Amino acid sequence: TDDYIYKPPASLPPGSIVIAYLRDSGGPNQENSISQQLETVTAYCQQYGLTLSRVFSDTASGRKTKNRDQFLEMFNSVLATDERLRPAGLLLWAYSRFSRDIVDFNFYLYGILKQGMVVHSLTEEIPEGLAGQIVLSVKAYTNADFSVQLGKNIKRGIAERVKAGYSNGGQAPRGYRVVRELHDSRRNGQPR
Repeated sequence: TDDYIYKPPASLPPGSIVIAYLRDSGGPNQENSISQQLETVTAYCQQYGLTLSRVFSDTASGRKTKNRDQFLEMFNSVLATDERLRPAGLLLWAYSRFSRDIVDFNFYLYGILKQGMVVHSLTEEIPEGLAGQIVLSVKAYTNADFSVQLGKNIKRGIAERVKAGYSNGGQAPRGYRVVRELHDSRRNGQPR
């Protein structure tokens, strides 16, 4: 795989049964969309001899668990599964895909860890043990802060566009002449 993908920890040896949770908030045109994550996770499991038993995925914001039905189903299925039948691990693209809310992150992540499962991010190297728990606490904070700052930047950007006379979507106000402008391109190469 790519050099930004980390090997599974020793606690997930070949033959381990794993599940995966995938999330994006922008649909199939977003970089690292669910289909791209699934392709990488599937190849990852083949490369390292892991058995992927189930994939849960949502297209939703990571700040709250509202509208993340697959996330809640994943969590509840882990709790409801007899420990002898429970998967050994949960694979994530990144911890930010798990949750960007500190309380949700801690509640759900440590709820899964308490069930004896390994939670492994393909793109973030987290040490095992106490040091890893400290790193995860910092990561929960930085992911939550990123989400708050992103929200502020989006609001600021919308306000700036309105001041410049642009419509932010929908029906243009009466009296406006609709003119499309090409600004640049999106990550996937489509015009913006």
